[in-house]
Amino acid sequence: MGIVSSKGSFDGAKALIEPSERLPKLPNMPKRIVLTFFRSEVERLYEDFKTEIIYKLESEMGEQPVYKFRDSDVGLVPLGIGAPLAAGMFEEIIALGGETFICCGGAGTLINKELGALVFPTKGVRDEGTSYHYVKAKDEIEINRHVNKRVKEILNELKIDYIEGTTWTTDAFYRETPGKIEDVKQRGCLTVEMEFTALAAVAEYRNVKFAELLYCGDDLSANKWEGREWNKQEMLRKDLIFLSKDIVSKL
Repeated sequence: MGIVSSKGSFDGAKALIEPSERLPKLPNMPKRIVLTFFRSEVERLYEDFKTEIIYKLESEMGEQPVYKFRDSDVGLVPLGIGAPLAAGMFEEIIALGGETFICCGGAGTLINKELGALVFPTKGVRDEGTSYHYVKAKDEIEINRHVNKRVKEILNELKIDYIEGTTWTTDAFYRETPGKIEDVKQRGCLTVEMEFTALAAVAEYRNVKFAELLYCGDDLSANKWEGREWNKQEMLRKDLIFLSKDIVSKL
């Protein structure tokens, strides 16, 4: 049998390596979890005694702590960057006992939006390889409609301004060419990032609740890229972690 293209390679059979068979079901694992890509802010919360470590995942990259907020039964886990690594870690957190997830991160904006504007992606264009191993091949994936509805209700209750729409998930951030950007903009994409569609596919396959919040970071809406120091927004990122904590507590 030859190599199978990533698109169309979905096979729903049990895998030879199942995370639930490698990892324990933790009795103290919170069911509700904030996933994030803001590793520095997560470490500062631990240093400020806002969280405690309840477990450590292990890999060739070393130990990865799993945290829990001290003031509530909500977990906090910094994911790795990129679809394969983020999805693999997500699998392990589910195996430990997580059931309901809000992920928060930054994204490149494809529309003219200010730094920090909040985007709630309910659909994603699948331009990565990982998701095709979890759900059948199609160009886009949507989050669960009940989760979608509830997250919007909570955001409205909290009087949070946000934009709802589609994100473009790509494996190759150095290949975001003008032609590709124009194509996904025509398809309604507001942002570009590297993990959403893979995480949504894992959630669908494992039957857990998942949604993501993104803040508009670097700007790809014009002919010249603008970094806007998007990855140095410490307070914005910390606020987004706590907003995600509030939302996941209500899901």
